[in-house]
Amino acid sequence: MDPFKPETTSNKDAKILMTGIRPTGRLHLGNYFSVVKHLLELQEKPDDYNCFLMIADLHALISGLTPEEIRENTIQLVVDLMALDIDPERVKIYRQSDVSGVTYLASILSNLVSVARMNRVPAFKEAMENDDPTMFGFMGYPVMQAADILIMNAEVVPVGPDQAPHIELTRELARKFNSTYGDVFEIPERLDVTSFIVPGTDRRKMSKQFDNCIYVFDSEEETTKKVNSAMTDEKKIHKGDAGDIKKCAVYGYYLAFDRICSDGQPLWAIVEQGCKDGTRGCAECKEACATMINSEFAPHRANRDDSDNMDSILAMAAGAEIAHYHISPIMDKVAKHVL
Repeated sequence: MDPFKPETTSNKDAKILMTGIRPTGRLHLGNYFSVVKHLLELQEKPDDYNCFLMIADLHALISGLTPEEIRENTIQLVVDLMALDIDPERVKIYRQSDVSGVTYLASILSNLVSVARMNRVPAFKEAMENDDPTMFGFMGYPVMQAADILIMNAEVVPVGPDQAPHIELTRELARKFNSTYGDVFEIPERLDVTSFIVPGTDRRKMSKQFDNCIYVFDSEEETTKKVNSAMTDEKKIHKGDAGDIKKCAVYGYYLAFDRICSDGQPLWAIVEQGCKDGTRGCAECKEACATMINSEFAPHRANRDDSDNMDSILAMAAGAEIAHYHISPIMDKVAKHVL
């Protein structure tokens, strides 16, 4: 049974799957649909995947958070994930900073890529637009991300089309390392998952930076208040007015949840038609949307109320032990091949 020794239920014939999430604060709907929802599905396939989830606390440093904030966010993030039914037995959760070799490997990889190549990476372009571009960490972020993946020798990385360029950079660095120093790394494959950019209440991408988030563990009242404040088509003033769903943040939530009605029709399609032909008003639409979100997360919110921080800490400690056991022989090869 061993694949990564310490007490584990992993399948040695399954592919190593790795993903990560930054502990920058509470989980919002964008986080849920981009990472958590896919992990919930993938953890049900233990014969296919050995799943690892990295809490990217080192990456969180570029957000300007204090060490105390990052530590607390990390603990609370794992509490959130477990309340959402992420099972640490099937998804090994570990802190990035507990993997001591990742910065060493990132340093080596940084000498295998040009500045011109890094300038073409979407993550760097986005950082230039949204954060302080004077920090080298913004440019080095994608290389560190590649190190996170390669140090696990991950065979599969679940990402949407918007993240595909980052995985391609990782594949390039793996090939360059292997051709320069000798074969060490698997060339990771992208597991294409449905990617939907969840809009914030102001119609921009949902982001803590924009203060436009609906959080998974908001109260029912908070959720309803935020949905009611979400921007819609300004020209749809009365129920009978035809609306443009492209200008409606609330429609984006219907798309993300993708509920199917009893007649087999997607709920978002009914909302879209009702908006266009004026048979559905914004107030009615928002009320139903808030109810949908609250009903989806009600049991998980109850789970979280009963959660203990110690469970989060123990889950990360167990995940780190398995990650270390898995990484050690890989880093031994790196050290022997490079220096």
